[in-house]
Amino acid sequence: MERQERIVYSEMTRTVDYETGVVNEEERTKIVKLPQEPPYVKMYIDDLASVLKLPIGVRGLLYALVQRIDYDGIITLGSTSKKRIAERLKITIGTFDNYLTKLVKTGVLKRIGRGEFEVNPYLFARGDWAEIRRRRDNFGKTFRMTITYSPGGKRKIEGRALEE
Repeated sequence: MERQERIVYSEMTRTVDYETGVVNEEERTKIVKLPQEPPYVKMYIDDLASVLKLPIGVRGLLYALVQRIDYDGIITLGSTSKKRIAERLKITIGTFDNYLTKLVKTGVLKRIGRGEFEVNPYLFARGDWAEIRRRRDNFGKTFRMTITYSPGGKRKIEGRALEE
C-alpha cells in the first residue's frame, strides 16, 4: 500500500470595515495528498542479471546502456553509438542486437522506435518521482519473482516479465 503525504495549505485573509472598524478574518484550508516515493534499496546490476538469468555478455551491455538513460527513461542508440559500445565490449553488432533483444524479452527494455528503447521504470529510473510514477503506469509490464528457501538456508531465485 502506498503511503500518502498530506500537505496542508492555509491562507488567512483580513478585511477591515473602515466605517465600523470591524476586522473580518477568513481562513481557507486546502489539504493536498501526494504519493510519496516508495522505499527503495540499491540493487546491483549483477544481482538483477542473476534474477533475470541474463548471460554475462548481456550484463556488460546493460552496464553500458544504463549510463545512457535520459530523464525521460529513454536510451537512444544510433548506429555510431552502437558501434562505439560494441567495440568497447569487444562484440559484433549482430551480438549487440541479440543482447538488446534479450533485454527486451526479459522486460528490462521496451522497444519504442527505431534505435529507441524505454528502460523499465520499475528497475531503473532517473528524474523526479511524479514522472517516474507516470512512466511506471504506462510501461505495461508486470514482474513475478519467486524466492524459495531451503531448510539449510540455500535460496533459489526465479524472475520473469509478464505481458499485461
